[in-house]
Amino acid sequence: PAPAQLSTEPVATETAVLPTATSTTPTPAPTPTESGPARLTIWWPEPLAPLDNETAAEVLSQQLSAFQRENSDISVDFRLKRVENVGGILSTLRAASAVAPGALPDLTLLRRDDMLIAAQAGLLHPLDNRVSQAVREDLPGVVLELGSYNDQLLGLPYTLELLHVAFPPGMEAPEALTLDSLLAEEIPFVFPAGRTSGLNHVLLVQYLAAGGAVSETGGLVVDASALRSTLRFYEEALGRGLVDPIALEYVRPTDYRSRLITESRGAFVVTSTMYLELVDAGVELGIAPIPTHDGTAMTVQDGWLWVLTTSDAERQERALRFLNWMLDAQRQIEYAQVLHMLPSQRTALRQLRYPEYARFVNNLLSNAILPLSESASGTTARAMQSALAAVMTGQRTAEEATRDVLNQLNN
Repeated sequence: PAPAQLSTEPVATETAVLPTATSTTPTPAPTPTESGPARLTIWWPEPLAPLDNETAAEVLSQQLSAFQRENSDISVDFRLKRVENVGGILSTLRAASAVAPGALPDLTLLRRDDMLIAAQAGLLHPLDNRVSQAVREDLPGVVLELGSYNDQLLGLPYTLELLHVAFPPGMEAPEALTLDSLLAEEIPFVFPAGRTSGLNHVLLVQYLAAGGAVSETGGLVVDASALRSTLRFYEEALGRGLVDPIALEYVRPTDYRSRLITESRGAFVVTSTMYLELVDAGVELGIAPIPTHDGTAMTVQDGWLWVLTTSDAERQERALRFLNWMLDAQRQIEYAQVLHMLPSQRTALRQLRYPEYARFVNNLLSNAILPLSESASGTTARAMQSALAAVMTGQRTAEEATRDVLNQLNN
């Protein structure tokens, strides 16, 4: 098929060729007859089909069309959906499940936070032993944890996103990056310290590496020594001008993307997606794990997860056929790379066009943690985030901020 553009409108198409960007009205899908192909409805999140990425549109169109050719008994009803707010995938799933269950898709993709909400609402169906053995065995155990809920696999990881450090073009990376080496070599540290809710991921990694812990229910366990020593780094770094309170306004690494490219020195926390976007554009960047006290290489992992949303056995069979087909390692790496994302399977990751980065990612995955669930650790996470903000603005010392956290939780 010819290269295709994506529309921001939900679109249904029998041939699975994506609509042009000039489309203004959704194309209605044909009504299946008893003798015609059975319908497979897929809701595809907009971030996995960005409008400004023509190559991604072409590759996705080709993959969907190839599935259609090889499975002529299935008619693919493909709908591009926004992710957030009213009309987003999660909100529509929740609303339709009660009043119009027939309007639900058979298959869609969610980030982990949304998957947990959907799972708690009973909107998802288990994938345990429903996908091919080859796919299951090719997914690292820590990656499978992304889609786990109450000892069931409800989400199958498709693309991954990790956090790590990148150094500006031309900067010589230190041999080992630790919190002490940042201070000793006077390297500015730039990270998304802000958070609309809960605890920022960088402080979470550093706190856990210092001896903090997460409970079996996913909540933060307060360790005064680990928190105090981590906050002490920020107190000292602030005094030396190596961290800036403006970091509290950064919610995501893209907020300081231009600084990474233009500044001559610094350790900038990035997502793997942002890193790949830049190196694919020809920007040469050094890499390192997030700095911790002892140099432990840790990261927070997140990603897009396939979820099964139909309870009908025949529709589930069609959805699983498509899911197993899309998780062919070659198809997965082909599409993940044009999205500047990491594939979830080991075989696909080994085919990444940057072998050294693939090895770096594989090492990070050996010690990756899950994002905190807001429901499981809300109060503790917010208290620790407030403590960081107080230290980074010079309002409290590390000792005082730690005591504030303990007092707040004890009360």
